[in-house]
Amino acid sequence: MIVAITGGIGSGKSLVSDIIRKEGHFVLSCDDIVTELYKDRDFCKKLNKIFPIHVKVGKEITINRAGISKIIFTDESMRDKLNALVHPYVVKKIFDTVKKEQKELAFVEVPVLFESKLQNLFDKIIVVFRPLEERLKALKSRGLSAKESKNRIDSQVDYDRISKKDVISLDNDSDILSLECKVKEILKDIIKNYK
Repeated sequence: MIVAITGGIGSGKSLVSDIIRKEGHFVLSCDDIVTELYKDRDFCKKLNKIFPIHVKVGKEITINRAGISKIIFTDESMRDKLNALVHPYVVKKIFDTVKKEQKELAFVEVPVLFESKLQNLFDKIIVVFRPLEERLKALKSRGLSAKESKNRIDSQVDYDRISKKDVISLDNDSDILSLECKVKEILKDIIKNYK
């Protein structure tokens, strides 16, 4: 069983992933996979064709990730081009890794699951919900301006419109201890239903 963990930017997906990892479960991060991908010379040559100013492939590979982020969060067509290049690599890596590790139960943190229409690849989906003002505070603490935060939130699906009947809903609306308890309850249910 492969379970996706998703939610809007600033919702606390990584925190939830860390809690699941601490509980002894296997967790992959799509962001980590992309970071590794950005070290691959052949991939970066293809990336250079989309972002020639921000990606240089010489003796060293140089990628201006901040520059790419600015473009993709303000230009939907460029975001689509990047996603069309990145997603097949990421999806293949997820399933190859789970198979190689021989994990019967695996969790994958997928930041743009619904936007990428990848939801049908997973057996279950945990969606982390968090009040917008808390998400904005989290983004501000990462150094993003109000405009940058709005651009990033606007580039994602409206998670409040996702049917909670079709996903495992996780409300990150209190403190860390409350979140840990909720995650542990969800894990119990997933394991019980899996077995």
